[in-house]
Amino acid sequence: MDGDQTSIKEFLQKYCFFIPDYQRPYEWKIENFEEFLGDIDFYIEQKREGYIGTIILMIKEKSKGAESNAEVVDGQQRITSILIFLIVLIKKLKGMTDRNKNYRKITNYESLIVDPELEKQTLTPHESVKDDFKKLSDLDWDINDENEKKGRLKANNTVTKAFKAFEAELEDAKEDDIETYLNTVLSLNLMLLKVDNPEEAFHIFETTNARGSGLGVGDLLRNDIFGSVKDDQRKDVKDKWDDIGDHVGTQMVNMLRQFYFTKDGYVNKKHLYRSIKKLQTDKLKLLDEINEYSEFFYTVKSGNENTFNQFIKKRTGKDWDSNEGIKKSFISVAALRDFNTIQPFPVIYSFLKQIKNFTKNDEKIDPKNISLFFRNIENFHFINYKIGSNRAGKVETFYADYSKQFLKADSKAKFFEVLEQFYEKLNQKLDKYEIFESTFKETWQKFIIQKFQVVQIILNTGARKSIKMFSHLIMKFGKKLGRRKEIILETF
Repeated sequence: MDGDQTSIKEFLQKYCFFIPDYQRPYEWKIENFEEFLGDIDFYIEQKREGYIGTIILMIKEKSKGAESNAEVVDGQQRITSILIFLIVLIKKLKGMTDRNKNYRKITNYESLIVDPELEKQTLTPHESVKDDFKKLSDLDWDINDENEKKGRLKANNTVTKAFKAFEAELEDAKEDDIETYLNTVLSLNLMLLKVDNPEEAFHIFETTNARGSGLGVGDLLRNDIFGSVKDDQRKDVKDKWDDIGDHVGTQMVNMLRQFYFTKDGYVNKKHLYRSIKKLQTDKLKLLDEINEYSEFFYTVKSGNENTFNQFIKKRTGKDWDSNEGIKKSFISVAALRDFNTIQPFPVIYSFLKQIKNFTKNDEKIDPKNISLFFRNIENFHFINYKIGSNRAGKVETFYADYSKQFLKADSKAKFFEVLEQFYEKLNQKLDKYEIFESTFKETWQKFIIQKFQVVQIILNTGARKSIKMFSHLIMKFGKKLGRRKEIILETF
């Protein structure tokens, strides 16, 4: 590993580099934009050189004459944003100055964006923004000319958003202002770490980002997996990780924690990445298992009834077309969504996975056990969290422990022993009847007051037919109190 402190100008003059497709796409957020420009303005005001942190490159070739000689391991967001800003500045300067008088200066600036000898972009960005970045890198292209053969930029592309934001910021800038910005950006310092092989690259990436407020657990884990596979496996890994991202969206950390719960019990966010890394399993197998859990997570959290039904059939090995089991289970899942709870997901996953494992061996398990399991969890959350004021996070460790225990059960008898213990513990955690009754009455009174106000509005607007619907809601909600004892006796 080699380390050097250098400036942005020297960095761009020395290397051509590319962003590998397996990295997360280029992101553009207004807070990053404001922070970046705020820093630049501060450096200008203080007349000092700035610092943008560490950039990690994996050197493919030793000379810039190679087609692509450096892979950006860490620093994609900073490099891409800085180059977009430079493109805006150079385009703006070219429109203000006499090129004939300032030919050498303009040419020097342009050579930082496109290598004049290779006629190649200094940066080949992430695949998701490659087309628009290539258009912007043509410094003679007028992006506002609709007759240009290049065509328009994609409005929702993050590169386009960044370009437009920088362009708007510089709308009233004078030529001297532009040159000051250029000189300040090009004098920014960075620490450049250069490595020669993927293993070293990903190790440095991890140690740089795993501490403090670096990248998220998902980004670190993704790069750890990429760093452990061969080049010809990376496309498959990227596709699977993209699937995982599509399944969970912004819930990546919650999903990964729950996945770990099923493997080895509770873990907090702080220790999540290290804990997953310690799991004794092949990285590709780990990726497949995470992908499977992410599909489950999506299905239970957001899937429609048909998606849920197909998933349960697939995961349990049971064809429930002839009975109402799956339909009842989906009703319970819909209730959990209404309660805005995801805490039970890992224990549900482990329960269903073991059901399938045992039915593979032609062992019979009554499907009623499955719908009853869902209903028990629904009732527990209705009593303790929908009506009660308990903190949902308190039950997380309990679910984590039993999600691990279910998967460790090595026989049908042991599985049902764990299930019985689970129901017993769930019942012990249930609010006492007196607490439930008191809390329910209070909730009921608030409900009645709110609905009475609605009825007044309905009467005042003449929509009397809606009163029947209102009465139905009152009766349906009110029955829950009468069912409280029945719920415990019937299901636990």
